[in-house]
Amino acid sequence: LRPYIGSLEYEDKHRVILADIPGLIEGAHQNKGLGHRFLKHIVRCKALLIILDATCEPEVQFAQLIAELELFQEGLSERVKLIVANKMDLPNAEEGLKALSESTDVPFIPISALEKEGLSDLTDFLHNFATDWSKR
Repeated sequence: LRPYIGSLEYEDKHRVILADIPGLIEGAHQNKGLGHRFLKHIVRCKALLIILDATCEPEVQFAQLIAELELFQEGLSERVKLIVANKMDLPNAEEGLKALSESTDVPFIPISALEKEGLSDLTDFLHNFATDWSKR
């Protein structure tokens, strides 16, 4: 696993740079797994787009991730956040989405990457975010 950098470019010339930082595990703040190697990349991000598996207790995944960010660097979990709930094409995803919505007030977008559902909502959100951010 390694971080990947990519970008989304829109017709109006706005661009969103994305860093894909996979595999953050419990204990990462103690340098378990790829710990500090990945967390140091997150420190440089202005906002966090958190992709969770909606079929596998996403509220627990989110809580663990936020805890790891905060344990690594105080205030890191306070960055602007959006949750992407993936795998919405699977049977128990709706239950996971409900549990997630009851556990946090962080906005989320449900998608199915496999079925390519919800992706336009996600890219539209990122475009609006980039447009608003550039006005700051």
